[in-house]
Amino acid sequence: MEELKPCPFCGSTELKRRGNSDIEYMNGYIECIKCHAYGPSANSSALGTAKTSEEVWNARAEQVDAMPLPLDADGVPIRIGDEVYLVPSYADNPPKRRVVGITIKQNYAAIMTDCDGARQGFEPHQLMHKNPDSWVKLEDDIEKSSCDYFGKGESDSCTGCRAFEGNLRCTKAQAVDIIARAKRLVAVEVSND
Repeated sequence: MEELKPCPFCGSTELKRRGNSDIEYMNGYIECIKCHAYGPSANSSALGTAKTSEEVWNARAEQVDAMPLPLDADGVPIRIGDEVYLVPSYADNPPKRRVVGITIKQNYAAIMTDCDGARQGFEPHQLMHKNPDSWVKLEDDIEKSSCDYFGKGESDSCTGCRAFEGNLRCTKAQAVDIIARAKRLVAVEVSND
């Protein structure tokens, strides 16, 4: 058996052979235990030259090393295992998703994500790594106390609080921040029209 190259997506060497073990050149594939990247399946070429799953995996690893990663809506490379969100124009208050697969073809990339066990594919420009702001989040944040809004909980100390650093009363700092976020959301909506 040929020595396997590390996973081209996450670099892990925790790899497992899957599929038909009796006929090594048919239907077998290699899976990364860490990020669950797999394949492609071993097959016989048109010339009849059998390729083992190890040979196919190693050839893929070489191809991916030379291939640029797809970029999200903000230009950040997308890797298997990343946590991503849908951009606001596709969903309001989107849940966090984990990238579980990337398919790259000539001028096309598809990103497979998992969200609470449900898998769904997206194009890279539909995703972003930072949790986008939304009107739903803004409405939820308006209901919070100033301490909760700024992440201090019901603390007795204002040390380290963003509101305290700005020399504004907490409630006024919260209102100023919410208004700034609302203005950014309107700007995003206007630019999408």
